[in-house]
Amino acid sequence: MLCSEAVSELINGKPNAEEKPSHHPELMKLIAEKVGCDVAMISDFDMYLYDVQKGVVGGLYDEFIFSARIDNQISCYSALKALCDEGEADIDKDEMVSMIAIFDHEEVGSASAVGAAGSFTLDVVKRLIAVFDGTDPDSYERAIRSSFVVSVDGVHGVHPNYSDRHHMNHRPVMHSGPAIKYNANQRYATNSIGSSIIKKIAELSSTPIQEICVKNDSPCGSTIGPITATLTGINTIDIGNPMLSMHSVREQCGTIDVLHMNNLLSSFFKNYSKVRASLPLD
Repeated sequence: MLCSEAVSELINGKPNAEEKPSHHPELMKLIAEKVGCDVAMISDFDMYLYDVQKGVVGGLYDEFIFSARIDNQISCYSALKALCDEGEADIDKDEMVSMIAIFDHEEVGSASAVGAAGSFTLDVVKRLIAVFDGTDPDSYERAIRSSFVVSVDGVHGVHPNYSDRHHMNHRPVMHSGPAIKYNANQRYATNSIGSSIIKKIAELSSTPIQEICVKNDSPCGSTIGPITATLTGINTIDIGNPMLSMHSVREQCGTIDVLHMNNLLSSFFKNYSKVRASLPLD
């Protein structure tokens, strides 16, 4: 940056001290060129730096995916694909409304207008109820009680060099399907009702399921699951695919696990209503 500053001053002269630019002149020129405007027309901007290398498939049998932002774009992909795969015939027969919500700011707490802690989820639910059953004063409460949220986020898979960081019987590994997350401190929203439902849905799609409970002496991250459950009162479960190097510039997950998650979420959209009706959960 110091060299860039020196070169800029040689070419353009020193900036007027009274102007006090907030950003480097060369950066502003680059943005203006990309946008196609004059620098003076830029009043402010949002800019995020990220790895632009494409994801790759690797391993002896192409069994791994190496990419930036696997956490949590893999989950977003699986949810979107499952929703798109739900055919018109399935939608016509389904008594439930299938929807997905993909939020910003999950890694920084979700407390924003466009994050999971905002009002967007409830706003959409209320508008849907107004369209389908707006005259019944109890329709909102009934809709909340019959709804179900699957919060899908990455899971820290067991690392061969640090296997002691996981409980002996809770060591999710890649290539073995999604893991259900449990935490007594409510860092995850999973309860027995949710786990019973998702296990039955997994069985219907022949999807392998794992389980993880973080050790008591280890800090536990959280997801938008508890946030959504708190704001809406909707029963929620937390699941995710195991991965390594989570939150690194390049993350790693199992190729087959993407298919497992696709199948599980597709089964959820197709089978939730009948599974919920068949289980004596109340």
